[in-house]
Amino acid sequence: MSEQPGHDVGHPEPFRLRDGREMIIRRIGPDDAARLVSFHRTLSARTRRFRFFSPMKELQPDFAERLANVDFVSRAAFLAVFADGGEMGAVGRYERDSADSAEVAFVVHDSLQGQGLGTELLQHLAVLARTNGFETFTAVVLSDNIDMLDVFRHSGFPLRMVIEGDVTRVVMDIRTAAVTPPPPSPSPG
Repeated sequence: MSEQPGHDVGHPEPFRLRDGREMIIRRIGPDDAARLVSFHRTLSARTRRFRFFSPMKELQPDFAERLANVDFVSRAAFLAVFADGGEMGAVGRYERDSADSAEVAFVVHDSLQGQGLGTELLQHLAVLARTNGFETFTAVVLSDNIDMLDVFRHSGFPLRMVIEGDVTRVVMDIRTAAVTPPPPSPSPG
């Protein structure tokens, strides 16, 4: 996602997975609650544990309703859906946890992990959060969820991580756009 002055994160945006497939990043809506329940059923127990800290077998409809109904200020969520049919592949969200901070959480379908969706959703959330006056994102991640921790480590946002038993607490400074480090120079050879 490119952050441009006046960029409106409200409009759906195309995103190409690393394997070349096309997805659309869009805002969640109230009519997505049933889709969240169906999507949850397709996730492995491992992925559900990483997201909910338990192998929650079913996403209850009332909880899905809450997740799908956000104000895009204090609570926001974006979906990644396939361009050819709208099948859900990932969701990223934030929820205010203090005056200038919000907790972020993500779930990416098992078949799409490692395709760049977590990173893309994080960038969308950060742009919107900055617009709404947030300065930091926080996250509580199971310490064995190496892939999610890597998304944060490579986000380009200044951060600190503190390991507390089975979880790692992450705090990211999102006040400025993420700075992606340049690729390493080829070694002389």
